[in-house]
Amino acid sequence: MKKTVSLFLCLIILISACPVTGLAADTKAIEMTPQLTDAVYQYLDDIYIERFPGFGLEFSFGSEKDRDILQKLADKLTKNCRSDREKTQAVVGWADRNIKYRSYTGGTYYFPIDVFYYRTGNCLGLGLFISQVLRLAGVNAVFCAGTRGNMKDFINLDGRETDHGWVMVYHDNCWNLYDPLFDVYGTNDREFISRWYFTDFIEGVSPYYEGMNCEYVLYGDSIFYIDGRFIHYRSGMPASEYYGTAAEGGTSLNGCVPYFSKNRYAAPGGGGDGFQYLSSPERRDDMVNDECYSDGWIGYGDSIWSYAHKNGIMAGCTVREVGGEKLYLPFNSAPIRLPGDASSYSFTCGRPTFLIGEKYTLPEPIWVESEKAEGRVITYECLTPETADITKDGRLTVKAEGEVTIAIASRDYYEDPGCMISGFIELYFIEKEKEYDYSDNIAGTEDLPDMNIIALTDSTVGVKSGVSAETLLSDVLGACVKDTEGNEVSGDKKIGSGMTVSLPDGSEYSVVVKGDLDSNGEITASDARLTLRASVGLEKNDANWFISAGNITQTDIKGEVLTASDARLILRGSVKLENTDSWFYSGK
Repeated sequence: MKKTVSLFLCLIILISACPVTGLAADTKAIEMTPQLTDAVYQYLDDIYIERFPGFGLEFSFGSEKDRDILQKLADKLTKNCRSDREKTQAVVGWADRNIKYRSYTGGTYYFPIDVFYYRTGNCLGLGLFISQVLRLAGVNAVFCAGTRGNMKDFINLDGRETDHGWVMVYHDNCWNLYDPLFDVYGTNDREFISRWYFTDFIEGVSPYYEGMNCEYVLYGDSIFYIDGRFIHYRSGMPASEYYGTAAEGGTSLNGCVPYFSKNRYAAPGGGGDGFQYLSSPERRDDMVNDECYSDGWIGYGDSIWSYAHKNGIMAGCTVREVGGEKLYLPFNSAPIRLPGDASSYSFTCGRPTFLIGEKYTLPEPIWVESEKAEGRVITYECLTPETADITKDGRLTVKAEGEVTIAIASRDYYEDPGCMISGFIELYFIEKEKEYDYSDNIAGTEDLPDMNIIALTDSTVGVKSGVSAETLLSDVLGACVKDTEGNEVSGDKKIGSGMTVSLPDGSEYSVVVKGDLDSNGEITASDARLTLRASVGLEKNDANWFISAGNITQTDIKGEVLTASDARLILRGSVKLENTDSWFYSGK
């Protein structure tokens, strides 16, 4: 069971839109998902209701300034709500209308404050945003990650990837699943959840209870909740036994969101790695068999190192207070002292945000002071030269807006190839202060331009062998193709709606692939979902989308409206139950 995140949408989106064809033998997933679903509900009750009440209300990412910004949104959205159910519907509905979905991981946002500011995110970003805003509204909400799809037909226990995220919300005395990307707006139907959802992580932890299929742990490398403890297991055994030594184990979602765990191990014969709680050193002898630290600061000797949540997962990309001092906790490095009040900084992409042009003392990890006192030198290297430079003695010059990452190390002398301690300083710089928009951009309909829709044929652009959906760039001879942002397309890429084709004779065509609303040149279930949402006003019917979907049962698509029937036909086309060969058009 691979514990990674690729975050692509599964094939089946509209459950009732088209029937599943063919017969498939039951997979391991469908055999155990009823057990897993029951375990999820039991774990949520055990941890978030019984053992740590209030844990599902904690604000997890960013600073107090970020919290205040999102608190204002939560208060605005839930002002007139009379129950937790109504609060949930208000927050999820606002997110559904205002957050634009982006499926790829490299160009989207994950942290709640970024999703709110940029109004975009994928399932991970949307889920974290919804859960954090609900918590600020006083509603118990927990982010989950796993696989979404028909367990009977597609999913096995091994060789899978964690590719989707959703939210479990507590209202009406039970946990309810919300997944607006798949139009699930609050269900506690365990049979439905067992059929369509395989939960890998509940905020970084995999639940396992007696009686479950042991292969769930056998295929995993994760923090498992077993026998009331949070333990790092690898391939069915405690991680230290698997690796043959005391080791560190981590859990992260695509390396972007701080679901990271650092464990203390004690071998059966004794010994350990020296980590201990500053506040509860008596816990040291209890930490055996790879159990995680939880609920407190972790230190080595007299130094603090990081902060563990109640579920054993380390805090990251946030600010925490210890000994009256507020410290910035990076994703995977020692705490950092920020100039002034750490809680006054807003975060961008999980990093404290600074204004370009203002003078600052370079933020440094808390170990720097003691290392200097030992007579060691501190070295710096800028890993983002496109945005900043840094001198030998740590003077930073910022050249452009964006992320700045500094590698920092303690050495005996400047050219020393080894180091005593190393880490990273991760910051973000912007040109001007951000202004947050609390408005509700309810989807509407725009006027359509007068476009002449004609078929793309061999004679128009010189196509090698006919043209249809999924036409490749290499199929179009002698033409310049640009994407929706005006960038020239290169390589063997599929031509999608919104692209332009410029011919040697100077003529230019706007490409429209009927049924392709996301401009990737393919007819997929994602397009069907967008069409369905547009048909009920949850997406804007802008010109490109309108003409792309049109009414695919007609030759002349201009002037038609988007309907649920279009969505169903697009979905059928995505699984080859409809012939899409005639769905490729262009407008001159």
